[in-house]
Amino acid sequence: GDGPLAPEEEEVAADAPNAPGSANAALSDAIVALGLAGGALEELDLSHCGLGAVWAAPVAAALRGGGAKLRVLELLGNALGCAGAADIASALESNKSLQELDLSKTDLRDGGVADLGRALRTNSALQELRLSRNYIGRLGAECLASALCCNSTLHTLILRENLVTDAGASAFADAL
Repeated sequence: GDGPLAPEEEEVAADAPNAPGSANAALSDAIVALGLAGGALEELDLSHCGLGAVWAAPVAAALRGGGAKLRVLELLGNALGCAGAADIASALESNKSLQELDLSKTDLRDGGVADLGRALRTNSALQELRLSRNYIGRLGAECLASALCCNSTLHTLILRENLVTDAGASAFADAL
């Protein structure tokens, strides 16, 4: 509404990447500039920075930038969730530079991993993907395994401490 923000809404607004006048807005602009300006930055580590799903959009925009040279992106320990995974996955579909991506401990679950699996079918740059501790179960494992059949560049997939199950492991065995 038009009234003052409730405390919980105020907190969310302050954490949004483009909250006017905030340090977050400056960081968001810098992240987007990495992709759009064709900067020379090759590695970016934003691990454990308290970034939520709303931060995935500026990161994805940077990955989509045609002149991007970013080869390594570390997002370990940020609460991206399924929504954030969808943004990152959409950028991976067209990104030609990113070779290593760490999305460990980002609460992706099966839904977020399904989006990544779809992106891996067309991505031809990513060589290493780390997805440890994301509550990935059988369905997520099956989506990833299916994507491996179409992807010839991914050579390292780390799924440590997930809930893959025997059926998920079987899907990987079949894909290999």
